[in-house]
Amino acid sequence: MYAIMKDKLYRYSDAYGETELLTFDSSKVDASFSLSKHNCFTKVVEPQDNTISDIYMIDYLVGYVDSVVQDETQWYVSEQYPSDEPYSIDNGEICLYTSWSHDEGGWHSMGREGSYKIIKLSDCTEFVVEYSYDKYRGELQDSALVQRSNVSKDEFVKLVKKHRTKTI
Repeated sequence: MYAIMKDKLYRYSDAYGETELLTFDSSKVDASFSLSKHNCFTKVVEPQDNTISDIYMIDYLVGYVDSVVQDETQWYVSEQYPSDEPYSIDNGEICLYTSWSHDEGGWHSMGREGSYKIIKLSDCTEFVVEYSYDKYRGELQDSALVQRSNVSKDEFVKLVKKHRTKTI
């Protein structure tokens, strides 16, 4: 998850009864942050904190028509999907994943782990981002507020890069 505090983007963790902001960027921290053993700065916070404007998840989807997996036209994508080959949105590539085992039409089976296919962004028909807010514009939500919108390819790439763990 992510949080925006004082107009700065952080990772947000809500685990083991403790909520924390996390960043690797020392320019975002003050004396209230502590350095973890993983060289990550952390700060214990409460979701109600009025300096936190937003708490959210973000999902990335692309429109893509595949010749093998024909029942899907919109795919969730992540830079974290496993593959035997390197891929990078920086090179105009993304990885699709399915839990089914396919080994044809560009798909590579990973056995019981499913299959992946690396495609070019230029082969996608649409780019979608979906935000699921627990806190939106300073207001905690009773249930997740979902906002889904189509974006340009350039905006899509920008958002993926902005939310990379190593850049936060």
